[in-house]
Amino acid sequence: MSDRMPHPPQRSDDQTTAIAPEGAVAGQSTGRDAWRPRPLDVGLVVLGALTAAVYGLFFLRVYPLLGHVGSAAEQIPALAPGKGAALGLAVGWVLLFVFYVAAYRLCRRGGGPRTAAVIVGGSIVFGLLLLFTYPFSSTDLFDYVARSHFVVDVGGNPFVTPPGAVADFPYMRYVTSVGTASPYGPLWQNPADLIARLVGSGLVRNLVALKLLVLACFWCGAPLIYRSLRRWRPEHALPGTLLYAWNPAALIEFGANGHNDAMQVLCLVLAASFLVARQPAAGTLAVVAAALVKFSPLLLLPLFFIAMWKLPVDGRRRLQQWAGFIAGAMALTVLLYLPFGLGTIRTNLALVASHGDLRANSLIWALADPLATVTGWSADRAAQRLSLAAYGIVVAVLLYHCVRLVRSRAREDLGAEVLRRSFLVLLTLVALALSWFWPWYVLWLLALAPFVRRVGAPMIIAFTAGAFAVNWTTAYYGLFLSGGFPYVMMSVVFGPLFFTAVALAAMRLRAGGGGLAAVTRH
Repeated sequence: MSDRMPHPPQRSDDQTTAIAPEGAVAGQSTGRDAWRPRPLDVGLVVLGALTAAVYGLFFLRVYPLLGHVGSAAEQIPALAPGKGAALGLAVGWVLLFVFYVAAYRLCRRGGGPRTAAVIVGGSIVFGLLLLFTYPFSSTDLFDYVARSHFVVDVGGNPFVTPPGAVADFPYMRYVTSVGTASPYGPLWQNPADLIARLVGSGLVRNLVALKLLVLACFWCGAPLIYRSLRRWRPEHALPGTLLYAWNPAALIEFGANGHNDAMQVLCLVLAASFLVARQPAAGTLAVVAAALVKFSPLLLLPLFFIAMWKLPVDGRRRLQQWAGFIAGAMALTVLLYLPFGLGTIRTNLALVASHGDLRANSLIWALADPLATVTGWSADRAAQRLSLAAYGIVVAVLLYHCVRLVRSRAREDLGAEVLRRSFLVLLTLVALALSWFWPWYVLWLLALAPFVRRVGAPMIIAFTAGAFAVNWTTAYYGLFLSGGFPYVMMSVVFGPLFFTAVALAAMRLRAGGGGLAAVTRH
């Protein structure tokens, strides 16, 4: 028996209907009509032009790359000081999300491949504008450049030796954590090293080249999402693609700040695409690849393992599937770590595990001092207890979803259930358990959100809008909030959760009830 289940009957992703011109076959367009602009496409082009104008006026103009590259990496508000600049940043952010939500709602009317091309083209235009925008809210991109040249120019091992161990290293002033080895996996480090070797020593060239790599990963995800949803959930193909490709937080963090999370997001998009195509072994291997950028996706492996186990195939095919996955995962891991020595696998894992002792901008960090005051513990002990409790919640949520998935009989739509439960597990990790938190970690959810339609869209919109707006205007400028930097997370996490709950309740009422299960069902 084949290990691929037949797809359900497919529907056209063009939800609009038209009366066929006289002499034409119904459902087909004449040559002249094929080139006639549709109101949907025109509306998207207008919204795209307005969005591009916001990126140009509020970001590229204020933070030009060539205008700010200096002797050290700088961030806001040093680049654009004053509450006026903070207000401008907030206004630009609000406008981006107004246009983003309007475009998402417009795409729900239907459309076809030409509309998808408008969406992908718009994302490319936005990314190119941000390519030449200075990384204004993070220094990580400079850190990537420095660590890759540490490998290429000095011959250092990024997973063993911190850059601070090398005297007079020319990129030292750009490394934000000179005393630690690289916390990233080899799937990122290898291409970053190759770019450093090809580009040479110019800082601006290195920044632009790494940004292009990051943007390319992000852009590749959009057509994958459209192709998968067009075959699987055609009515959501365009909204899901736009939800991903036009997300302002993703575009700024990948286009302007150049975060390597885009590579992890692409791997998770691949995992979701393989899963809905009834290829869980390939999807699980893509999760392993995502974990070779940052290790957080390892949390999703049990759910994908269950998908591999529940695929209705005969015993021989199931054994071949598992053998292929294990061989592929081992080969991928060995090949990527081989340039640095296989012993660095343990070193890399140990370093990442030690990051559990780091605290920044997180809910755990925000609650540690109040808990210490109440209990008489030290702040470190309070934070450790909070971290233990938070990870206990994550494990409990994961076990709950694993049990529900094992007991589920939804074999025909197994991919939908696995992705929905994976999204909720990852959401729990991001919202509660990360003691070392930065808002771009929310973008891990963006890879799965288009495949989890009813929950994915409101949650990713609420979380990205809230997390970044609050972080920028309060954490960097101290605007609107006087409680201190750690307490930003109270608004970052619970604000989006509140608005998401309101959105889901409204959707339930609009659907005529049925509970949360009805809302989250595909």
